[in-house]
Amino acid sequence: MNAAGLSVLMLAAIGIGWLILSLAAKERARGRAREQFAAERGWTYLRGGKPGRLYLIEGSEGGTPWTLEAFQGGKRKAALTVWRCSDPPMREGVVFIGSKGMAAMLKNPLGHKIIKWGLQFAGGDDDVSRTLTRLMDGYQEVETGDPEFAAVYAVLATDPGQAAKLLNGETRRAMLEWDLAHKIGRASQGPLGATWSDAGLSLTWGAGAIESPEDVSAFLALAQRLRSATKSAW
Repeated sequence: MNAAGLSVLMLAAIGIGWLILSLAAKERARGRAREQFAAERGWTYLRGGKPGRLYLIEGSEGGTPWTLEAFQGGKRKAALTVWRCSDPPMREGVVFIGSKGMAAMLKNPLGHKIIKWGLQFAGGDDDVSRTLTRLMDGYQEVETGDPEFAAVYAVLATDPGQAAKLLNGETRRAMLEWDLAHKIGRASQGPLGATWSDAGLSLTWGAGAIESPEDVSAFLALAQRLRSATKSAW
């Protein structure tokens, strides 16, 4: 290899190294910002802790604990963010509100396995995975009567009457506002899903780990809006 070729390779290696260091520095800065964001609100922040997990935030609302976990993507790893709260629980049954793309996957046996695998990676054999399995054992599609909402989201429920209680104006508005602010590709393929069951409420963002404090705050605000709307529905 001549001197010119060697110089090009060295410059390329330096450029790649600089990029890796720059990305790592940005992630450390985001991590410190998330930790400060959580500490200022009296929440617990933990980096890592299980394979693929970027962070865990634990807090409470009205005396009821909640958790927020973000997982990085990679080879054989799902990239998603999951918020869970055990209050308010449904006595029985399951209601799922999510994008048409997610609903289509849940209605397809292979798609259901893919989603379940991703959630199991995030939390093992957890309540979210078991809840979706119960949903697939017997569900009905529920019409909302709201064309704007129906253009983006689908509703699957083991009991349509329970779904009707949850589909109030606040629930629909909160999810539509999130979709508008976080569009990824076609709206009908968006990766937001909310699931209600006897385990409580879970909110899943399947587009990856939510990293910036601003986006974390927005996701938590959405979760609390859905939780409040649910409490008013019962």
